[in-house]
Amino acid sequence: MLANAMVQQEATIDIQAVRESLKTYIETTGKTQSEIAKSVGVSGSRISQFLKGTYPGDNEQLAYSLQQMMSVDTRRQQTVKKPGFVVTTTAKEVATVARYTHEHTDIGVVYGPAGIGKTMALQQYAQEYPSVVFITVDVTTSRAKALLEEIADKIGTKSSGTQAAIKRGIVSELRGSGRMVILDEAQHLTYEALEALRTILYDACGVGILLCGNETIYSNMVGKRNAPFAQLFSRVGINRGMGKKVSLEDIRKIVCQDLPVSEECVQYFHSVANSNGGIRLAVKLFVLAWETANRIGEPINLDILASASEFLMQHNA
Repeated sequence: MLANAMVQQEATIDIQAVRESLKTYIETTGKTQSEIAKSVGVSGSRISQFLKGTYPGDNEQLAYSLQQMMSVDTRRQQTVKKPGFVVTTTAKEVATVARYTHEHTDIGVVYGPAGIGKTMALQQYAQEYPSVVFITVDVTTSRAKALLEEIADKIGTKSSGTQAAIKRGIVSELRGSGRMVILDEAQHLTYEALEALRTILYDACGVGILLCGNETIYSNMVGKRNAPFAQLFSRVGINRGMGKKVSLEDIRKIVCQDLPVSEECVQYFHSVANSNGGIRLAVKLFVLAWETANRIGEPINLDILASASEFLMQHNA
């Protein structure tokens, strides 16, 4: 039934109207034909041909895809945006470590449970100081060479070739620069990658290194069975472990930025933030609840929060 409805919709679509809508969309959004092509999974030349009325393929299908893309993007622009950065207690502590590490070109470590705002605080710091290199470590950048390639690419030096060649480029660019490299999700780094950071960025370049992640990154360095990490640990100038507890005042700052929220709802968000989901889960709940409230024309209330919570992954405290 759904397929038949789609076929019928495609068959009755006004191709010229979509063409005119697309021209207006390009003018108002500033998007390029190449960007639009990526959104619908076709080549840029097809979009150009469609706009000129010379596309030799299935114009109805392409028009339908473009119409749906513009519809989704319009709704996306109208959706509630998540709260902006707030200077929470966690953010202040993270900024303290970042500033010390940056100013003293030292090694800093920030660790704690997921979802409490560590990443957002570091992103804010990197935004304030554009010379800072911010890297999120994942399975593709956890090993030494891949990590060095990522760093080289970020600083605009040669990011291919042998590891030795990449190292030379990094040292040439960063030595004496006074810059800092932030590595988020640093618990994924291998021992070899951490050693590369120590010997190349810290010892050879003299730049600050800030490692941020869960408790694993710290326990690896202090655990009795992890003697290989001793060289790195001995160079750590500052570290801060973040607690799981989120204050009521911090939650109030976050959810009351753009609209009034009742105290009972602030309390609800506070309880969610102090579950295993942390501030991250509370923010997701806030966005979903706000969108629901807007749709039905009511302020956020406990019934809306309870209903919205059912659509989120549950995290037990």
